[in-house]
Amino acid sequence: MTLSSSEHAAEAIQWFVFGLWRIWKTRNLAVFEGAKADPIEATHLLLNQVSEYRVAKQEIQPQPLQAISSSIAQSWCKPLLGLLKVNCDAAWSAQLLRGGVGWVIRDSHGLLLCAGGEGDLRGSSVLMMELLAIRHALSACAHFQLTHVMVESDTQRGISMLNGQATLPCLTKDSDATYRDGGGKAIEAASIFTKRAKQEN
Repeated sequence: MTLSSSEHAAEAIQWFVFGLWRIWKTRNLAVFEGAKADPIEATHLLLNQVSEYRVAKQEIQPQPLQAISSSIAQSWCKPLLGLLKVNCDAAWSAQLLRGGVGWVIRDSHGLLLCAGGEGDLRGSSVLMMELLAIRHALSACAHFQLTHVMVESDTQRGISMLNGQATLPCLTKDSDATYRDGGGKAIEAASIFTKRAKQEN
């Protein structure tokens, strides 16, 4: 068989893998059960396994991708080279007045650098919990000395605060767009709003 195409190469790999598997099974029967293998029967088993695999593979065809509606939130986009992107979110219970936050930090290649979260936090509103999520994320950036970041969140009001349109209760914003956490460490942060389905805050 000549490997002139990827299809031929895939067929060769199938025979190789299933052949090794059949040898392994035959060897185990001989070692652990003392059974003598019939070469003709082993060959028939190999042929049947390869045929069954190919039939199953043909029946499972990938579904064509469908266009995403503009009303649905876009997928994650990589930041510019040299920037890190911080994605954070929160959950909040109006009955318990408690919630949790989570965040991830990825680089311009999409690789995960670090992530974290915390639960059972007190908060009077979903906006406060979203701001706590941003604060936790920025505090982590300061802790790990990550100095050039982009904060992405689905809280439009919170991002408006970060962009200087209102006063933040948890963070202070300098005139040079430098944010500081409770420890006084500074990071350069840009803030963007990402719309999600059924997002209200």
